[in-house]
Amino acid sequence: MSIYVGIPVYNGEKTLKNVINRIPDKLVDYLILVNDGSTDNTALVISDCVKKFKFKFKKIVKLSHGKNRGYGAAQKTIYNNFLKMSTKGDIVVLLHADGQTVPEEISVLLKRFSNTDAEIVLGSRALWFKNNKQSSSIKSRKMPHYKRIGDKILTFLQNKAFGMKLSTFTSGYRAFRNEALKKLDYEGLNDRQAFDSEILVEAKLKNIKLTEVPVYPFYSDEVSNFSLLDYIIDVFKLIYFYNKSKNKYNKKRGVQYR
Repeated sequence: MSIYVGIPVYNGEKTLKNVINRIPDKLVDYLILVNDGSTDNTALVISDCVKKFKFKFKKIVKLSHGKNRGYGAAQKTIYNNFLKMSTKGDIVVLLHADGQTVPEEISVLLKRFSNTDAEIVLGSRALWFKNNKQSSSIKSRKMPHYKRIGDKILTFLQNKAFGMKLSTFTSGYRAFRNEALKKLDYEGLNDRQAFDSEILVEAKLKNIKLTEVPVYPFYSDEVSNFSLLDYIIDVFKLIYFYNKSKNKYNKKRGVQYR
């Protein structure tokens, strides 16, 4: 079994090198980097990382989009290349270039694959807050209050609409088995942030088992490219079309809520 890490990068010149450096040695075999049309010096940083970390991985794959296509589109490029390179049993872990998915906890996600029959594992910061006391050192790094409230409301609505019981739909820390991605029609999903929600809904419709594990809730001071308004609009569109067409869902043809 081989372990892959995929990192979608948009204007990540300040943080990417540190994120890659913190990936535990001898844990990850392949690294896939996708520069999603960055306008800063990300391309140069990626080239430098390929040279600097060439002995840390068996192979580093460097990919780029000519223009910014979106967070979801960058994930699609990662997964497409993972499926080309991987074989049955291999796992790909999604990391964020801004460091808000803690590289040191990749093993937490991988461990869940070894002791369950899950095909998708989600790293949940919401579960961490639920299970741990928030010391003063953690409070300075937790999700901004308005985002936590918004995430709880949207998570509640999505769980109700899709018949699921997740602690959050927005976690970018997630891992997929090769076999799970092959079952998912992810190419037709949203190219923006709502991709994270849509792929979980499709996994549910395809009866792919997924589970959550608590992960450390680190939030950096970097400016986020995340548009909360766009995400909210996309989520309500997803809920609307899902409920409108879920009775017409046909497993052979794929997800019909889009």
